[in-house]
Amino acid sequence: MIVKIWHGPRQRIGHLGNAQGHFNVLGHVDDYSAISELYYRLNGGEKTALAIGRAPNGFGDGRRLARSGHFNADIPTSLLHDGDNHIDIVAIDLDGNECASSMVVEKCAGSAPLPYHIEWDTIHTPQDVGQFVDGCWSVGPAGLRTQHTGYERLFLIGCDAWTDYQITVPITIHAVDPLLGPYSCDNGLGVIMRFAGHVEDSAPEQPSWAYRPFGAVAWLRWKDGPDMPPQKQFYRGDGDERRNFGEFPIIEGKTYALRAACVDAGNGLSTYRCAVWEAGEDAPTEWDWQVQLADEGAHSRGGIALVAHHVNASFGDAEIRPL
Repeated sequence: MIVKIWHGPRQRIGHLGNAQGHFNVLGHVDDYSAISELYYRLNGGEKTALAIGRAPNGFGDGRRLARSGHFNADIPTSLLHDGDNHIDIVAIDLDGNECASSMVVEKCAGSAPLPYHIEWDTIHTPQDVGQFVDGCWSVGPAGLRTQHTGYERLFLIGCDAWTDYQITVPITIHAVDPLLGPYSCDNGLGVIMRFAGHVEDSAPEQPSWAYRPFGAVAWLRWKDGPDMPPQKQFYRGDGDERRNFGEFPIIEGKTYALRAACVDAGNGLSTYRCAVWEAGEDAPTEWDWQVQLADEGAHSRGGIALVAHHVNASFGDAEIRPL
């Protein structure tokens, strides 16, 4: 039995401002079927029970725990003190044997002013420029890439002070999952604008999986199946409404460019925009879609999350500028 924490034994939070209300400790436990208890302990305090992915179909819990054996400790940043915080992830098997892995998360004070530019080959770790929310990530030749596909693999950029901005990012599509989890609906790939983290519902879980409200999602959505061309889709941040704006045929292995924007439109409204094109071609002069959304239910501020939902993809160098 081995407890593995992803992304290193020393991590940090707050150096880019406040992006969400939790710090996520991500990892997996091998021989998960023999685990009777899994918990985390912060700074030697009380233990907090963790869920572990163990669905027989291999999809973990069907949501944020994408594979059997995965865990995700949603630790409120309000519980972290300034400086170093020690976190232990402890697993106990059916025979009472205990295995633990530890890490340190440093709580810092910082900001992420716009404009914001990410060049993956110049950074030491992705956490220098963003925050891991779900999944195991690494930097490869095409940029930041998920190490395993699954339900909403998320990497969060920016902070809760961001309001009006535009992101341009190349995305290389390596493969689209042929199978989906029980709650996954369709494959999707793109960005979530004004995302501020997951929220606890009436029955809090570890990790929480409720993801609304946010601003809006701009992405490619394979609503007709992974073998068909995806739709250019808008997904509102305060409900289930989705609007499709035509097919965008893709070729696996190719790189495409996505540009998305959110801006205050006045009178309690925001305008969301998106365009997608083949990388290397001239950027279009028109948006593929523009949608106005009331801020009353959706977020009017927040960072931007790169999201790969059952798609094996790499996100290249990103440019985010204020509007």
